[in-house]
Amino acid sequence: MGKIIKSKTTTVDLEGALEGGTVTWRRSISVALMRKMLDASAAIDADAPDDAPVTEEDTKKSLESVAVIIETLAPRLVSWDLLNEDESPIPPTRQTLEEMDMEYLFELFTSFMGVVGELPNALKPVSSNSPTPAADADSPGV
Repeated sequence: MGKIIKSKTTTVDLEGALEGGTVTWRRSISVALMRKMLDASAAIDADAPDDAPVTEEDTKKSLESVAVIIETLAPRLVSWDLLNEDESPIPPTRQTLEEMDMEYLFELFTSFMGVVGELPNALKPVSSNSPTPAADADSPGV
């Protein structure tokens, strides 16, 4: 019988507009989906001059990017302790994410990226300008 791989979860304190709340994320994400998520984030963050008119194409790309973010977050959202103004619990569902104020959605996105964004040291790219441990030990301090 093979090894059962269980999803790991992480609970984090929220910041910004959701400060005071916590969210629990399932930490599994494929490389392909991570790339798609980073591309979506970059498309939303793309700098355009403030006075540039927003085109239909710009709007379409932004909506597609938000859809990718929701598609990624929804199945990885385990729980949260967010409440409505009447102090009733807000259900942590895809529908809630789709209906949520963009500011809150991006706070959740930032939280998730903080959880999955750290690669183990062994997988981090090494700059060709970085000294190797042996070279570092032999070189004088600068």
